[in-house]
Amino acid sequence: MMFLVQRETQTTLLAAVFRVLILLISATPYPRMPKELLPTVITAMCGRLLDRNSNKNEHYALLVNVLSCLEAAFAKVPPSSDVFGVLIDHCAGPSLAQQKSSVVVILLRCIEEEMHFSVRCGALQVLRSVVHNYPSCANIIWEKVRDIVLDLLQTESFEDQKCDANFGPPKEELSTKGRCLVAGIKVIDECLRVSSGFKGADDLKECRLLDIQQISDCTVNKSIKSAPHFEIETPGPSQNCSLDITLGTNRWTEVLETHLPRGLSHASAMVRTASLTCFAGMTSDVFFSLPVNKRDYVTSSSVHAALSDAVATVRSAACRAIGIVSCFSQILSSPCLPGEFIKAIDFNTQNSSTPVRITASWALANLCSSIRFRALELQTDPTADLLDKSTISLLVEIALRLTKDGEKVKSNAVRALGYLSRFIRFNHHCDAVDDSRNSVFYGDPVCLQTMVQALMSSVTTGNVKVQWNVCHAFSNLFMNDTVRLSEMQWASSVYSILLLLLRDSNNYKIRMHAAVALAVPVTRLDYGSSFPDVVRGVTHVLESLSSNSSSSPSNFKHRDNLEKQLTFTALHLLGFVSPKDDQSLKDFLIKKASFLEDWLKGLCSAFNSAEDQPLASETINDEDGFSPNVSQKVMLSSAVVSLLNVYTSGNQQVITQRFEQLARSTA
Repeated sequence: MMFLVQRETQTTLLAAVFRVLILLISATPYPRMPKELLPTVITAMCGRLLDRNSNKNEHYALLVNVLSCLEAAFAKVPPSSDVFGVLIDHCAGPSLAQQKSSVVVILLRCIEEEMHFSVRCGALQVLRSVVHNYPSCANIIWEKVRDIVLDLLQTESFEDQKCDANFGPPKEELSTKGRCLVAGIKVIDECLRVSSGFKGADDLKECRLLDIQQISDCTVNKSIKSAPHFEIETPGPSQNCSLDITLGTNRWTEVLETHLPRGLSHASAMVRTASLTCFAGMTSDVFFSLPVNKRDYVTSSSVHAALSDAVATVRSAACRAIGIVSCFSQILSSPCLPGEFIKAIDFNTQNSSTPVRITASWALANLCSSIRFRALELQTDPTADLLDKSTISLLVEIALRLTKDGEKVKSNAVRALGYLSRFIRFNHHCDAVDDSRNSVFYGDPVCLQTMVQALMSSVTTGNVKVQWNVCHAFSNLFMNDTVRLSEMQWASSVYSILLLLLRDSNNYKIRMHAAVALAVPVTRLDYGSSFPDVVRGVTHVLESLSSNSSSSPSNFKHRDNLEKQLTFTALHLLGFVSPKDDQSLKDFLIKKASFLEDWLKGLCSAFNSAEDQPLASETINDEDGFSPNVSQKVMLSSAVVSLLNVYTSGNQQVITQRFEQLARSTA
């Protein structure tokens, strides 16, 4: 195949070869292949781009095929240090000839004005893949791409004006130029994400929930497709991009002044969509380092497009931009901005286009997350005018309405309800509260009942992601200290749903989040009459998981985390058992005494082993088994003592003696 690529001259055969090659590149598992294989393919492709005969305009179709193969090669994940080496080889060579043979320089030559628009478009698509997987290359190509894209924007604008007077160029040529411009804006977008340090939407987690979640570092770091691959092991020049806020701010300021105003007002919906998508790569640090007028331009342009543009793809991109900026909790300090965002979100959640409703609901959930973070983590004064009561009521109303939509919309709506239920003060004596400032933080029991009913309905009608988010929403609700779980009629139904998901779900991530939610209530009273069922259910699942080593390949990587979470939840619950519990629960604990003893002994051994290891080991991520710490040792001791008291009161002398010995080992 490579022999034909390098030596064949018959264009029809070459076209067929490239079509086969692009399939091979896409399907080949390069991590399991010789490390020089992919770099060799890339070098051969670039040799074709250097061929003077192939560079003639009449042979542009051949170059487009070559560039398609290169795009597939540079898009392969995970990124390869060997491919990175090929990319930067000769970039700063001692001679001009060496620099001209550099892969990056060859690609930059393909986007110059004299090349056919199809070739320029293909080369820009390759450069986007290069920057996405190998972010260090962004600095090398930035100036050239920036100037080329600005020239395309100005040329397109000039031709649009000419078309008013005459028919202008053929429609096909305009379409090719438009695709070329879109590809260029996407490269600009990727470079901006690199210089901003974009790694995905900010996830504002709550400390207490993080303490309950026993999820190891090895699975928390999930890949975000829209974020550049910043980390890759490379010999020699570093691929890791150290974040320079000044560089990101300067590039954003430049693009906001020159490129995006033209892109956002462009006649082509594709160009407007690509321009708005750039905003979705913004980070909080860079956003708030911009001048105020530039920040206002970002937000006002996004809101205007979301409300006024007639094209669904443009409005969807605008909602995504709003969703990213909504993650920046500082925006709530603006007197007008949250209201403008909510207006745009509400308007687009009622759009007939499903993709628009999906991104609008995603923006809603992100905004609710920021409000929760602002209200709780930053200790906002409950009487401060963060948002008025009617605004919070509107957010609840929108989220409730969206729980009746399709799966992807419902998933975001459930997430939004969870965040709202975390900070709204469901006070039973609202009339006695001084509400002179129209405080947003008070909700009535009817509102709470409606929200809970919507969450419970979503479990039975939703897909995996919906169920996962429902569990997370219940965790947030349980952490609201104004919700007296013991007095809520719906509490037993919620516990039953969580136990059902924990026991029967085929998805381990759902089971993990159900176990998290069951560990949130802080007192025995919070579990009410459901406490015996919760203890029995969690113990059965723990025993089943311990005895059953088989799991589907998709769940295998989550099994360890599920075991950790179940261990934490079980210790939390067993710490509450007492001789005053129902006889049925005490009989169950006696029946399971042998299993509980073996399980607790295993945990004791894990703690003792951890204490015997040198301090240096504390810096190592524990990816297997239970990860002990001081608070969990207290939980272990409390669980053993509570069980000992139950067995002692039941005159179980043999069991009592064994647990007395176990209690001494945990003291």
